[in-house]
Amino acid sequence: MRLPENYACLKPGLGDFLAQRRKAQGRRQKEVAYELGINRVNLSRMEKGHLTPSYETLSRMMDVLRFEWKHVAVEGPSPHGNRRYLSGQLDRMGKALRAGREKEGRKLRDLANTVGLSYSQLSRIERGLISYSRVISVRFVGKRPSPDEVDPDKDQTWRIFEFAHPELVRLAALGGYEELR
Repeated sequence: MRLPENYACLKPGLGDFLAQRRKAQGRRQKEVAYELGINRVNLSRMEKGHLTPSYETLSRMMDVLRFEWKHVAVEGPSPHGNRRYLSGQLDRMGKALRAGREKEGRKLRDLANTVGLSYSQLSRIERGLISYSRVISVRFVGKRPSPDEVDPDKDQTWRIFEFAHPELVRLAALGGYEELR
């Protein structure tokens, strides 16, 4: 698993930490597993240390069980390189989409079915971890317009992302997202 920048590896005892975190919130494995979009048996195996969660599953766990990388990973350079993070614009789009979805009281699974995506892919979009999908398009790619503009990728090219599905556009706007022009 590739970790975020400045984290070298997962801490020992990840499974114990996950179980303690879940129990401290008074939640059952079945409930948490459903919210994560995984099988309860796999969550049990993760908590016992027999299965390591994927990056995406661990990221969802952070949202559901409310913890951060510093709680589960050792700081330092990774021998395998770090995960490349995407544009801040994608992060803002995802957060606005989640806010709009929650404002309407819609479940992630329901919205995923509506737009024809898997639960896990839509979850990654909401967390700003995915840039290429049939529901996200790149409107413009070119040189960065000016030094004051935000969100250049590390290669200094400028990409303006937008939702291609009208329901995602509507929910992101409801969540406060304003498209870049």
